[in-house]
Amino acid sequence: MIHVTRSPEAPASLAVESKKKSGSYREPDVVARLVEDFHCKCYLCETAPVTDCEVEHLVPKQGGNRPEVKFDWNNLFFSCRHCNSVKNQNKYDGLILDCCREEPEAQLKHTLVTASTDGAAKASTGGGTDSGTSKSGTGGGKKTTGGRAVRQTVVKVVPAKRSPTEEAKRTAELITECFELRNTGIRVNACDVRFRMLSETMDLLYQTLEKYLKAKREGKPVTRTVRTLAGLLDRSAPFAGFTRTYVRQNIRNYPDLAEYVKL
Repeated sequence: MIHVTRSPEAPASLAVESKKKSGSYREPDVVARLVEDFHCKCYLCETAPVTDCEVEHLVPKQGGNRPEVKFDWNNLFFSCRHCNSVKNQNKYDGLILDCCREEPEAQLKHTLVTASTDGAAKASTGGGTDSGTSKSGTGGGKKTTGGRAVRQTVVKVVPAKRSPTEEAKRTAELITECFELRNTGIRVNACDVRFRMLSETMDLLYQTLEKYLKAKREGKPVTRTVRTLAGLLDRSAPFAGFTRTYVRQNIRNYPDLAEYVKL
């Protein structure tokens, strides 16, 4: 989850539809504005472009019984169907960070960890090379060997502060579940698709960072490489919460990239 700048003026249809008995909050002007503001990216899992989009209510509309939130422009968010479904749990009601009003990156760390069946977990650094990068840092997925622990790379979003708010804790839990809640066949597939896309993005980041450091060591131009990194780290990019967290946590290796991950 990253900060999104919402258009200040509500789409015109919301005022019109709110006066109808069965008004819609999903008229074309609403969807078009959300697509533009959220860069066609799910505000929770950050996949893009979203093809199965939903107009999601940050504060639940409770079956339409709360018109004051149902048609509230500031309560409408752009999500994919999978994440909207995962969020539809009572434990998340009214407890998710508003990424249009707050800075989620100041409150959340989007990480990949290597976990095992024995309960151990450690942060994934993309292979653990001296530079903190690797050509295939996340693509390992699961590994099974007879009689030994199964290890896999999993998504784990955690609060960034020592004393996090309840909203930060719940939001971290929700985003983690958007990648890891595998309690139905459909959700297993949805999580696998998202994890694969995230892995590809992170592997590209690791490879580009390795190329950047190698060029710096050899005194070669890095302009083109920095341009690629800037694109990966831009808030509008898919999985920017993860790419920006990684670079920020390893900024000692990439001090010249600080301007691209500043809050």
